Amino acid sequence: MNQKIFWQRMTLVVCALSLAGLVIFAQNQIPTDPRIKADRHAFFRPELARLATFGFHALVADYYWIQSVQLVGETDHPEVFSEEIGQYIDLTTTIDPWVIHPYDAAAIWLVSSRAQVLEGNRLLKRGIEHHPDRWRTYYHLAFNLFYYLEEIGEAADVLTQAIELPDAPIYLRRMVAKLRADEGGLDVAASFLRQFVESVEDEAAREMYLEALVEVDTERMARLLDIAREEYKKRNGKDIEEVEDLLRGESPVLHALPPHPGGEGHWTLSKDKKRRIVSSVYLVRYELHGQERARFMRSDWKD
Repeated sequence: MNQKIFWQRMTLVVCALSLAGLVIFAQNQIPTDPRIKADRHAFFRPELARLATFGFHALVADYYWIQSVQLVGETDHPEVFSEEIGQYIDLTTTIDPWVIHPYDAAAIWLVSSRAQVLEGNRLLKRGIEHHPDRWRTYYHLAFNLFYYLEEIGEAADVLTQAIELPDAPIYLRRMVAKLRADEGGLDVAASFLRQFVESVEDEAAREMYLEALVEVDTERMARLLDIAREEYKKRNGKDIEEVEDLLRGESPVLHALPPHPGGEGHWTLSKDKKRRIVSSVYLVRYELHGQERARFMRSDWKD
């Protein structure tokens, strides 16, 4: 063997050993314990993580997706770990942006603050970029814009893009029309939430959406009672002293009070000076974009 061939082979051996060393190093950087730890902020930068996969993008992306699923499953309050879940989903979709379920998870779990909603929207836009024919991702993004950020016009624009997509349901057209006609409202919120309750697979997420839907339906009923109250004032020249007054008198306004959404509670008057008709469950009137779930810490958001 001449000297030139010898050094060529030695160079190949050194390169192979170096590559093997880099693979082992990268594997050692990936945490293997799925249990919740305090050190949840030790994450790869997404762009570096993709480089460290050495071509095994789908495999490593699946690993990080499983980590996020385990993190959600290990607690009854996954929103506490929304920042870490967001980081896992960012890693997953950076390494393999053609996945699907992580984008839905971003819409469901990244809602604990304005920053989280904006991060979820960023990930949803990535999902739309790589799955432009999937109407459900547009739907999630439009809901976030409408429900949490009050960007109703932009929500209508996003939903409009989904109307002609394959398998897009007919009701999207009605929702766009409602958004553009009256800039949204309880009807639109109820439509969004009802579809989530019927279609979402995650049980905890379904309960979250169902709770919000009950709040919306409660306000819808309360507004009908407001109309009945005004009719009572016209007929009797005075206001009600309790909600049941709507059923009394020679010419009662109502023959029965509407059932309370959710099956629990009753209708009463608030204890403040306004004496508004409220649910005994919530004791205050619901305001779209003003309820606790969507308000978060709105004064901090504005700052």
